[in-house]
Amino acid sequence: MSATPSDKDAEKFTLDSATDLHGCEELRRRVEAAKVAKLDSARNEDALPPTVLKIIKSIGKSSDDDMRHIRSVGVVVNRVRTARETYDRLLHQGYSAHLITGRMRPIDRINSLQRVGPVVDPDRNEDSGELGELDIVVSTQAIEVGADFSFDAMITECAAVDSLRQRFGRLDRRGSHNHQTGNPARAWIIGTKSVVSSKKPDPVYGNATRLTWERLKALEGRGPLAATADAATGIDVGPTALRDFPDGATAPRRQAPLLLKTHMDAWTQTRPEPLVQPTVDWFLHGIDEERPADVAIVWRWDRSYEALRLVPPRQAEFLEIPIAAAKSWLSSASEVEVADVSHPNVPFDADGPPASQNDHWVRWAGAGEEPQRVAIGEIRPGDILVVDPKFGGLTAGTWDPSSKEDVHDLGDAAQVAYGRRATLRLDSRLFDDNEPPKPAEEASSDTPVAERIRLWLNRISATSRPDDWVRASIDKLGDNYTTTTAGTNDDDVDAAYYVLTENHDTRKPVLDTATIDGSDESNSFTGTGVPLEVHLAGVGDRAAQTAERLGIPPT
Repeated sequence: MSATPSDKDAEKFTLDSATDLHGCEELRRRVEAAKVAKLDSARNEDALPPTVLKIIKSIGKSSDDDMRHIRSVGVVVNRVRTARETYDRLLHQGYSAHLITGRMRPIDRINSLQRVGPVVDPDRNEDSGELGELDIVVSTQAIEVGADFSFDAMITECAAVDSLRQRFGRLDRRGSHNHQTGNPARAWIIGTKSVVSSKKPDPVYGNATRLTWERLKALEGRGPLAATADAATGIDVGPTALRDFPDGATAPRRQAPLLLKTHMDAWTQTRPEPLVQPTVDWFLHGIDEERPADVAIVWRWDRSYEALRLVPPRQAEFLEIPIAAAKSWLSSASEVEVADVSHPNVPFDADGPPASQNDHWVRWAGAGEEPQRVAIGEIRPGDILVVDPKFGGLTAGTWDPSSKEDVHDLGDAAQVAYGRRATLRLDSRLFDDNEPPKPAEEASSDTPVAERIRLWLNRISATSRPDDWVRASIDKLGDNYTTTTAGTNDDDVDAAYYVLTENHDTRKPVLDTATIDGSDESNSFTGTGVPLEVHLAGVGDRAAQTAERLGIPPT
């Protein structure tokens, strides 16, 4: 089931108004929710943020009954930079604004979603709150799928018609606003003239945006507002609308390759690896030989081997961006436009800017591997780049290559979020006003290291919020951790710090002689408890015996 099915020949699921809707008040309220849009225009991408601000101001100043009850507004644009600049402009004007895009680290995105939750909850009480107070969520295509958001009003940049359907699915999602106020949910569609009036394909949606806009213009004056004085641009954008559009008005779709048995045979053979390993990329994204490849960015203060071994990068702290955007950013070149969706018309510079090298980033190749200093020209698709937080790159958690503000190092938070062993680096750069104990202080302190760390942890835990990553790490560490001294990126001994690492469960069970300890009499199905260390040693001995009997050399 989808609001934007791709198979036009498939059997369609439909609702019968006489039976389905008549028999269910909740369903009828959602399907028949009135949603009305007006068309507006902006000269180019740079003019979009001021156009959005103009509409927001008109909502706040309007005395119309259907505008007075608007308290939440969703703003959806097609590019991350446009979303960022719109968010900044709204903040500077004093509005309560939030920013959510697909180019965020998972932890940052979760935190943003938690903050906007009460604002966009589809089941919130429409009668609560003060009239005239607006909460605005600025987003990209990130809210089109999987986001259970509901806004009283929406401002959207024109896009392919199937994208617009998804966006308007987040406008009065339950029909509650229409039901409680008696007024339709309001929307504005902004056509960027440099896109909708151009014969050149839009970098994000190709020709679909222009064709959609042309059809929308043809629908002006025919919608639910046609009977009102100001409704020259009223267009029905409810759940059953936006259906009669030309084929080219939908976003380009790629076909996946045919899945063969040989693909499955190769993917399931892990050791030894097959000589030919089919890529899964086309099966996930469709056939496209020019799709921009991504790299993952991780921000860490300490990029040394020891630090990355103790606290390895995790998916929860990865920001994935096209390789061309990463190369441009690291070389301080002009910003490469980034969207949340990948389409055939997005330009991709395979070579990137000229090669250069500095100490701001390293390539992490996995646990046990030394991080490598690489030049820009040596960056490859799929790389994990660990970057100095002072290099910037984020605004409100969203990708912003123009920002030079320090980025929060989420290394320890990612361990807990990833469900792995908890860690806590007592690096002073991670704590604003709570200087942790340092190895350099050991010689001058009469208090043992363990006691100094324990007292500091208690103090931090008492002053941090329950949802803070520091508190989460401390709670998970408990009293069961190992303390290690980590080095830094330079030879400054005073900058060394402690790393706390959660121990595995070391409770000793009652042992039985019939355990897998390497003896021939035992087996692995006795059902008795045995420490992991003993078990692994036994398995190792048994494997060594087998190898010797097969004539395999000791090496």
